[in-house]
Amino acid sequence: MHRGQPDRRALRASVDALRRCRVIGIAPEGRESLSGGLEEGTGGAAYLAIKSGAPLLPVTFTGTENSRILTNLRRLKRTPVSMTVGSVFQLDQYPDQRTTIELGTEKIMRTLAKQLPAEYQGAYHI
Repeated sequence: MHRGQPDRRALRASVDALRRCRVIGIAPEGRESLSGGLEEGTGGAAYLAIKSGAPLLPVTFTGTENSRILTNLRRLKRTPVSMTVGSVFQLDQYPDQRTTIELGTEKIMRTLAKQLPAEYQGAYHI
């Protein structure tokens, strides 16, 4: 999938996989952060969770900045990276789909921000 360009076939395949209890990893921002912190989330992750009824497992990574990784790669050194796994949660349903996706995206991003140090929280700084 590409940010801002819905791929209906990929969305259908993702919803189908989630309904069959498969795991899908998705960046709710739609891309790698350019700022190093969380950027505004897009509605894709919330849409998939709502459409499929799948629970969400928030996973965040720190230490993955390109400058760190490339510097260490040039020196043939490993880069330490941290992964934080939060608690499973569900998104709430609202009367209309647009509100459900908007509030669901906000909940996803706020949940991720809580797992991150302040310097990584970006647009969702607590």
